[in-house]
Amino acid sequence: MNIPNTPRATILAAVFALVSTTLATNVFVAQTGGGTNRNGGGIGGYCGDSMVQSEHGEECDEGGVNTSDCTENCMIPDDRELCGNNNVDEDEDEECDEGSNNGEEGVDCSKDCKYKDPYGGGGNNGWNNNGGGYEVCGDGITEGYEECDDGNGNNTDKCTRDCYKAVCGDGYTQPSNDETCDNGSRNGTAGDHCRKDCTLHPVCGNDVKEDGEECDDGNDENSDKCTNRCKEARCGDGILHKGEEMCDSGKENGFASSNCTKDCKKRPICGNNVKEDGEECDDGNDKNSDKCTNRCKEAKCGDGIVHNDHEVCDEGTKNGTSESGCSKECKKIEEQNDDDYDDDKGSNTSINNQPENPNKPTVKPAAPKPNDDNKEKERIEELRQKRKEIEERIAAQKKIDRENAQNQKDAVQARRDEAKERKSELLCYNASGELTDDRSLCDTNQSQFVRGGDVDDTTAKEILRKKFQGDDAAEKHRANLLTTMQNSRVRLGGLLESNGHRDEVTAYLKQSIEWLDRGITYFSEGPKDTQEIQQMVGPVKQLLTQAKILIQEEKELPSEPVQIDPIVLKVERLLLKFRASFVALAQGGVELDQDALTAYVDAAGQFVEIRGACAADSTACGRLNRVLEILKTVQGPIQDALGENPEIYEAVQAQFAE
Repeated sequence: MNIPNTPRATILAAVFALVSTTLATNVFVAQTGGGTNRNGGGIGGYCGDSMVQSEHGEECDEGGVNTSDCTENCMIPDDRELCGNNNVDEDEDEECDEGSNNGEEGVDCSKDCKYKDPYGGGGNNGWNNNGGGYEVCGDGITEGYEECDDGNGNNTDKCTRDCYKAVCGDGYTQPSNDETCDNGSRNGTAGDHCRKDCTLHPVCGNDVKEDGEECDDGNDENSDKCTNRCKEARCGDGILHKGEEMCDSGKENGFASSNCTKDCKKRPICGNNVKEDGEECDDGNDKNSDKCTNRCKEAKCGDGIVHNDHEVCDEGTKNGTSESGCSKECKKIEEQNDDDYDDDKGSNTSINNQPENPNKPTVKPAAPKPNDDNKEKERIEELRQKRKEIEERIAAQKKIDRENAQNQKDAVQARRDEAKERKSELLCYNASGELTDDRSLCDTNQSQFVRGGDVDDTTAKEILRKKFQGDDAAEKHRANLLTTMQNSRVRLGGLLESNGHRDEVTAYLKQSIEWLDRGITYFSEGPKDTQEIQQMVGPVKQLLTQAKILIQEEKELPSEPVQIDPIVLKVERLLLKFRASFVALAQGGVELDQDALTAYVDAAGQFVEIRGACAADSTACGRLNRVLEILKTVQGPIQDALGENPEIYEAVQAQFAE
């Protein structure tokens, strides 16, 4: 990768250096009390690293600072005063130690580090850890500040090991409280799988019907009884369900713009030569004077249409009235009168042959009136226009149907491609030459399973990736990376435009945007190899995450440091060391453990919350144990990385020796 003005080997390091330079104190790994690490060591093994290393002759380690408990040479002073150091020293016969609070009102520990007599005495007077009069979390007795105490040290029941009642949001999943998850302050936030009520968000497509889902059949077939949104198939949802519906135009069903009725049946189309529901006939032509009209009605006298094969006239409802010259049988009417030609000459017909009523009109065929042909032509032309409109509407609807069908087909194919790509990313060849998704069985020496003889692992993985993802996989990844970088650039720009940032926050946002601009330019130039693209995905995503954390801390932290318990201050020093370790490793080009980095960010957020609560209420300081538990997972990867890079370790030590 060769982003302009940025050396190839330091791109990843530059990202983490940029992200980390403005982070507030974020990590600590030591247990409280005496500075002793009970997890087997700290960052290094020398005096001043805040980790007691007895194999190096250390008796204590307060970070290279002289205190009443430990000298700068990591030795316990002979004249130290143990009572009052906030650490219970059982070798000195201490029963309790609340530090500077010893002897204060409301504190159960006296100035000589003995439990107070609950009846007013100054010392222990026989009261012990199970005798009452003071609270000891974990002794099975609920006393004092304790909300509960079941003595089992289990965080997943109704009482946590901190002796607080289990509640949703405390960071522990308690099935007894009907919780299925609990991510603490992250519950209900964007991107988190746990809702505010400590229940998991339903996952559509996992073949398990969960809250909020009407169904879940676990497939990507949208036209069956369960849609891809886990909704039961129904008429009007805009999806054609095979075997159940003839059509479905969604909200358009039943309207003139759609050929689909409200009950998802196709509206009959007159003129398609198919007799459908509601039609009396359909001859598929535009001839209105035959046996089937252009409205798909059978020809009949009185319909207003002259049917040439059996009608002389047809004026519809006027037939047989005085206003019409057409009888109800659709024949012409001619009235007899005194001017009749036969009357002038005398009739040869006998009286007996005369009609019973001389005034009753007689019916005989008559030639069409001169304007009948014109009316018929106009009527035919009008019908042709209507026919043309119907055909155009049918053609337009067919086009819409084809487009909808193609869109649905494309969407299904896109989901299948995505699933195939996800699956193919996991596939590799194991030692037997078989495909497997357990990468631990085949991540090493894959080249032996690729044709072509001596091929390095990188080339082998690229060949396998192309085999399962196609030749354009790299281009797809490059397009996705560019989209992610562009979206991140827009969001960082929005954060920069908001007012009230500290100078270092503003500088961080500007530098991040400049870095993204260079990356967008570089990756827009043309094709890049997959490894180069993947190297950038993590850092780009982390930029936005770190920016959010930084701004959140900027809003929540006081502008001036709050002087709180010395133990918390020592913890802050350890946090700084871990942050410095992450930065130094990144600058040295060492790939960071992503799980450790994620845990580090989580611990940082919780520490910020707990530190504020601890300053206001000392009883809240016990919650620091939660952060310690998280950071146990961080310490190992950091130690391993520093052990493999002694020069980086020395740089970290030198930074804190100043």
